[in-house]
Amino acid sequence: MSWRQFQFFESIPIRDPSFGTEEPLYSDPSLTAICPTPDYLLISTSNYVIKFIDKDLKLIKSFSAYQEGWSITYLRYVEGTDFFVSVAERQGQPSIMKLWSINKIITRPSNKIDDASYHTMVHVKNGNNSYPLTSFTFASNFSILAFGYANGNVVLVRGDLLRDRGSSQTIAYKSSDPITGLEIIPGNNYDPLLYITTTAKIITVPTIGGNHSKAERWLEKSKGADLGTVDIENDNLIVGRTEGLVFYDTSGASYTISLDMPKKKIHKFGKYILIVTSNTSTSSSLMLNGYSEPTKIIIADIEQKLISFTYTIASTVNDIFALWGDIFILSTDGILYKFHEKDLEEQLGIVVKRDLYQVAIDLAKGSVSESALLDIKRKYGDYLYSKNETTEAMDQYIQTLSLGNTSEVIKKYKDSKEVQNLARFLEEMLNQRLSTKEHVTLLLCTYCKLKDVEKLNVFIDKYDTDSNDFARVDFDLDIVVELCRETNLLSHASRLAQNSSYSSLAVDILLRDLHDSQSAIQYIKTLPVEETLRILVEYARLLLESIPNATTALLIDVFTGKYKPDTSSNTKVIDADTSERPVLLQSYKTFVSYMSSAANTLTASSSDDHLPQKFSNGDEPTYQPPKPRIIFPSFVNRPNEFVIFLEACAESFDKFEGDTKDKKDILNTLYELYLTLGNGSEDENVEKEWENKAVSLVKENEGLIDSTTILLISNIFDFDEGQIAARNGPGFEIDLFRSCVAQGDVPGAVDVLNKYGEKEPELYPLALMFYTSDEEILEKVGPEKFKAVLDKIKNDRILTPLEIIQALSVNKVATIELVKDYILEFVETEKREIEINEKLIKSYKEEAEKKRNDIHVLESTPTTIQPSNCDSCSNKLDSETVYFLCHHSYHKHCLAEVDKCPKCTPARETVSNIREGQRVIGERNDLFNATLQDSDNRFKVVTDFFGKGAMDHVNYFISND
Repeated sequence: MSWRQFQFFESIPIRDPSFGTEEPLYSDPSLTAICPTPDYLLISTSNYVIKFIDKDLKLIKSFSAYQEGWSITYLRYVEGTDFFVSVAERQGQPSIMKLWSINKIITRPSNKIDDASYHTMVHVKNGNNSYPLTSFTFASNFSILAFGYANGNVVLVRGDLLRDRGSSQTIAYKSSDPITGLEIIPGNNYDPLLYITTTAKIITVPTIGGNHSKAERWLEKSKGADLGTVDIENDNLIVGRTEGLVFYDTSGASYTISLDMPKKKIHKFGKYILIVTSNTSTSSSLMLNGYSEPTKIIIADIEQKLISFTYTIASTVNDIFALWGDIFILSTDGILYKFHEKDLEEQLGIVVKRDLYQVAIDLAKGSVSESALLDIKRKYGDYLYSKNETTEAMDQYIQTLSLGNTSEVIKKYKDSKEVQNLARFLEEMLNQRLSTKEHVTLLLCTYCKLKDVEKLNVFIDKYDTDSNDFARVDFDLDIVVELCRETNLLSHASRLAQNSSYSSLAVDILLRDLHDSQSAIQYIKTLPVEETLRILVEYARLLLESIPNATTALLIDVFTGKYKPDTSSNTKVIDADTSERPVLLQSYKTFVSYMSSAANTLTASSSDDHLPQKFSNGDEPTYQPPKPRIIFPSFVNRPNEFVIFLEACAESFDKFEGDTKDKKDILNTLYELYLTLGNGSEDENVEKEWENKAVSLVKENEGLIDSTTILLISNIFDFDEGQIAARNGPGFEIDLFRSCVAQGDVPGAVDVLNKYGEKEPELYPLALMFYTSDEEILEKVGPEKFKAVLDKIKNDRILTPLEIIQALSVNKVATIELVKDYILEFVETEKREIEINEKLIKSYKEEAEKKRNDIHVLESTPTTIQPSNCDSCSNKLDSETVYFLCHHSYHKHCLAEVDKCPKCTPARETVSNIREGQRVIGERNDLFNATLQDSDNRFKVVTDFFGKGAMDHVNYFISND
């Protein structure tokens, strides 16, 4: 037998107690029937006596249910009611069925219970009643009863027997074969159906209507069932045969559970079937020597296909019944056997101890907690792994992920040969949201090692940056990408980097590993401007080498404020053969024109993909463009693209009101590029074109371009026109004038003087010296322009007369005649100033003398003051009057301070402050020395300090310096 055998039950033989009497109980050899009820065990002894036994197996009630001569063959409890039924037989007499009330018998005194205490009685007739009753059953509501006899007849009794309202009888079936089993089920349309088994066949018949052969349904024509080997389960008939258990439904369909053994009796309870069979291992010699054949009891779990219990008794089985949660067997030798099912935990322990984990799992399903079931599966996985069944073990480990301790499983499968199983485990962890960063990283590494492109694609597509799942997934991108590179899964490495927002790494892979510049630049164009700028600073040089036009266009967009990320779902890619032809472009305008014409030759879907964007009407930059200088190093060895880029930046500079310093930087660099390209050309015409562009650039941006830088660049390239153009800018007026002087350009020098003379006064002394440096030059200038220069110098005091004379005396061109009028005018002016100063000195002396006399009078002569009115309120003075020597008088109450005249005090304080200031200055030797050192006219400093009276208070020393 292939079924696994266990001992899930324990047997408890119960010997017949005497209870202090000599009367036997259930071991009475005259016992004919037994019946369990919820509270009592009923047995019939002495053929017609019914006894009540309680749960302690004590006799509590006994009465005669029939008259002497009758034998009770069946006792049955009516489920869900207070009734039990008894059926008794007597040769030549109809069988008698009696329905009894359990409560009535228990509560009534024993002396008042007899064979007439029944609730209902029915006489069941079967012809001449000469054949014994072989089978008995009834419907669940006890409205239909079926009686089967050895002569092959089946009698149906119908009626409301529970209410004792009468009944009717009919022959439901006739056969030549003895009836071995009857079972009633509800059937279709709520009409009860009767299973009938004989020794030769199995059929079903309806339980309503007459007995018509057409109503019979043959389930089995060639095989029947032995007596006691029939039971019912969920409206299916169970028949026990030697080869197994056969299950029939009402339509005739059947299936067999193989269980090869002789079957004397079967009894279905719960998920188990108890089978009574012979013990085939018993020696035949023992039986020949007078020993009875032992009986083997088998309890089979038909759901799990297990032999849950085996037990051998020395005698045969008289009856089987379930009572109080246990199964009981009554043997013919008077022993009642109780089989108690062990608890599930103990059963599982038995199975696990034998390493039958699948059996344990099947037993535990639906019966234990989820964690307990998973613990069994985990142990099952460990067992399989120890048997080197790693794939099957992983099946179990995957089911137990919620238990944790995943690191132990991962360690077991770390060998390269187990990568496939490890990937399965990590995938399930990811699906159940149990993965950490390290787990996801390891999963992706397993994909790389397996080169499982399909799963990598699924992962990348599922965990995209736009998906909700991506926020919950983290992994070590550097490790995974490096492994992808090692395994040549370069496109996957790039996509992983892109989906993880590692844009720099993604571009690096596209450029350095895949050499796919087109895809790289298309990806860059999907990024925000800040990220795009960072990528371009790092990789623009590589991009310019492979796709210069598209890269230049993108750089122009970014650095002119026109860049907008490409949000389209399908990135457009232009064929490199058509979009990047080796054409020499040397200006922004020709670049735009060429790119437009090139785009027109492509498909409509990509016609403007690589063109620089243009501002629409009223459209303004959405961000402040970055400083162009940060990208300058990327244009090394790419001067033509650099020119295009700089011209584009300069053209759109005013659009976003950028920093003037940045524009100067652009213009200076562009100027240098023009001269570089011109100097490197072997064609003189081309060189001249570049030089003309350089000069035009300077002239068009006068006042903005950095003249110093332009001049330096021009000197480096020995470009005279550039130097001249540079000197036309602010700060180079003197250089420009000197340049004209060096070239003998009189008109140019005159123009420079007229244009910049007011801003740069130093030009006039230079002009004076230049005009008188040669007679021919002086003649070209003319006396009027010479006089104008001389008058400007004189009026603005740019030079002193002495300096003018010294300047003119350098050569012999200038004569006294030229400066006669200037000298005479200067002498007259100086003479007038001397006369005025002498008059002022005389008046100051007279005033000082007068003041000294007044002070002497005040100090030596009494003064009479006779004012009549107050100088403050103008009212008439009274007795309390204050008089001052300054001849001012006041009421006392009009004065804030009686010792100071309100009118004279401000003047006195002013003089005092002046004197105090002179005193302080006189004491500040450091101030005097510092002023003296910083001044170009030290004599003037000395006279100023002397005029302020400083020399009255200090001793000082003036060095020869």
